[in-house]
Amino acid sequence: MSNLITLVEVTTLPAASPALPPAPRRAVPYPHAAAQHPPVRLTRQPTPPTGLRYALASYWEVRQAGQVRRTTLTKTLTLHWQPLPSGLARFSYYAAAPAFQQPEVPSLERILLRLADLYQHLELRATAAGQLVGLDNFAAITQTWAGLRAELRARSGGDDELTQALMTGLDAQLAEPGPLLASLRLDYAFAFLLPDVYGPRWESGWRYEQTRAFPHFFTDTDLWVSEQLEVGPPTAAGYPTLHLRGPLDAVRTDLAAVAQQIGAERLAADPAADLTDPPLPQARCEATYALDPATGWPLALDASVRCWAGDSYSKEYFLRLEQLPPA
Repeated sequence: MSNLITLVEVTTLPAASPALPPAPRRAVPYPHAAAQHPPVRLTRQPTPPTGLRYALASYWEVRQAGQVRRTTLTKTLTLHWQPLPSGLARFSYYAAAPAFQQPEVPSLERILLRLADLYQHLELRATAAGQLVGLDNFAAITQTWAGLRAELRARSGGDDELTQALMTGLDAQLAEPGPLLASLRLDYAFAFLLPDVYGPRWESGWRYEQTRAFPHFFTDTDLWVSEQLEVGPPTAAGYPTLHLRGPLDAVRTDLAAVAQQIGAERLAADPAADLTDPPLPQARCEATYALDPATGWPLALDASVRCWAGDSYSKEYFLRLEQLPPA
């Protein structure tokens, strides 16, 4: 997906399909583990009344034709999680206004960053596994969009093709809660922040496998990986860690579509690029969590999703999350 769309956490691309419940992880013996670590079993506890605060830094980076283009986003999050009698949980998400670094940002893109206001406060319902299934402050979000829409039209004139496409796409996405909720899958921070690692007991000597999708990694093409969960060594302070990593799932990923879009991006950057016999796309995801066993919540997280084709092209999403002291 484009850096701008990722930056403002909204998309006018074909809508992401609603998330399906994750399949159970398959336990595979791994007798050659380098070391034995204490088993890990996590339960996500309610957050304190003031919530949990996190510093988030992420970037999208594309390397091709000897050039590197990176868009970096930083913001502070405050999260509240409270179980409901239905078995779901209320997940309140507050984001401070994002800051970003991107060279030579066109003025229209700076205006579009105002759209991040749509996602600064979300009242969500989630399953114990972290799947987002409900949005409870939809009316307030549509009110915010009405004001931003008027501002966008006033600043841009509203007659250019890009503005019209953006407003039409957002009007459709904000017509009802479902498409807006589904669009949150395109912000990978939600998936990494609410991982499917709660409940089972994870032990050294085993790998726990699960197929995982990263929606619209390339425009309207999903990237699938075969993820493996392993127990890692405790941190210096004694907190447990989990490693989630895995290669491209070449069966589920539409490799022809990925190769076509990589080729198109290479030609856009260098019209003389040689696309004869291009290398096959490869991909890998990696995430390392340091977790508080008393609360179940991450203390720190480093994650990346990267796709590349030989030495000529690579695209990466990176996320770093650190829990902050209470305000």
